[in-house]
Order: sequence, then structure tokens, then C-alpha cells
Amino acid sequence: MSEINVSFGPPAAAAQPGAKSLILRLPVSMILTAAAVVVGATVWGLIAYFTNSIFVFIPVVIGFGIAVAMTFPFKRVPWWLALALFLPCLALTVFSVLLGDYLYYTLLAMKELQLSAGDAVLTVAVNYIDIAVESGDGLASLGFAVLGAIIGFVRTIRK
Repeated sequence: MSEINVSFGPPAAAAQPGAKSLILRLPVSMILTAAAVVVGATVWGLIAYFTNSIFVFIPVVIGFGIAVAMTFPFKRVPWWLALALFLPCLALTVFSVLLGDYLYYTLLAMKELQLSAGDAVLTVAVNYIDIAVESGDGLASLGFAVLGAIIGFVRTIRK
């Protein structure tokens, strides 16, 4: 007598490569995201320095770029992965914008106080919070970064 196997789901062997593939794509996602954070911070800092103003759309583009970099290695982003990646995307977008602000303040200190690069980095590092609060740009940058991360991530997930 022959044995009949009835199954209503995918075979166990077919489920394994998807999970393995997902885990293997995470390092690629982390490398692309780190690159997007550095590029976003550099662009934000240099544009702020050369124009001496901040623009709303730049953190939105940074948030979108980080979200794209974070989700790019995955063919389709399931809801649970999107939920797991949202907070890191938000935190990394805020970090990128704050790093761009730090670059802006460092370049400004080099120019206005005639400091060397090393001295400007140390001076701004010690006084970063005071400088950001005093100028008022720090809070605006944070608000734009959060907005950019939300818009960028939602837009990327809906692809």
C-alpha cells in the first residue's frame, strides 16, 4: 500500500532557504546603511556650510536614502521586518543629520575662529550641545530628520 502525504503549506525544505537568504542579506543591508549615513551626513554638513542655511527636503532625502539602503537587499519587505527596521532607520537618520550638524559646526569653527581641523573638532565636541541649542538649528534639524525618516521609510516600504 502506498503512503499519501497531504500538506497544506510549503514543504519544510522550501522554507529554509528563505530564512537563510534573509539572514545573509542583513550584513549587506548594514554596510549599505552605514554608507548612506556617512554620505547623508557629509551632504547635509557641506550644504549647510556653503549655503549657511538648512533645507527641509535634505533630511527627507537622507531618510529616504537610509531607508532605501536598509531595505535594498530584500526583494520584498514583510511587515514584521519593516516594523523591526523602522526604529533603526529613524535613529540612523537622526544620527546622520546630527553628524552633518557636527560637520557644519566644525567647518564654521575652523573658518570663524581660525582653528586647525583637530582643534575645531575638539572644540565643537566639547561644546556641541551648547552650540546646537544656542543656534536653534539643532532642534529644527532633529524635527526634519524625524520627518524625513518617517516619509522615507513609509515610501520605501510601499514599493
